[in-house]
Amino acid sequence: MRTWLLIPWLRAFGIALILTAAVAAIVAIYNWWSETLPTATVGQIVMTLFGFVVALALPTIYRIVYYRESATRVLLNVGAAIVGWVVVWIHIKIIDRLFLRHGRVKGQK
Repeated sequence: MRTWLLIPWLRAFGIALILTAAVAAIVAIYNWWSETLPTATVGQIVMTLFGFVVALALPTIYRIVYYRESATRVLLNVGAAIVGWVVVWIHIKIIDRLFLRHGRVKGQK
């Protein structure tokens, strides 16, 4: 994947390939929309695939709709990180210095 992004002509070729495939798919769907397949029309298949895409997008849509809940969760996590940082800072600045000032624990080398 990185090679496709690093080499300019390969990147352009990849984009052209994707665009060509997309245009071919759109033309095929347009031309065969009402064609009957053994069990379904092309339109029915496309609508089914569209339903799958919507179903896959629902978690993202849920996060957007319930943005306030997500923001609350982010704020709580940031608050927990700040509290944790304060505790670690107190330990390093005060407790560690007290320990070093008093020397070693008896029985330890």
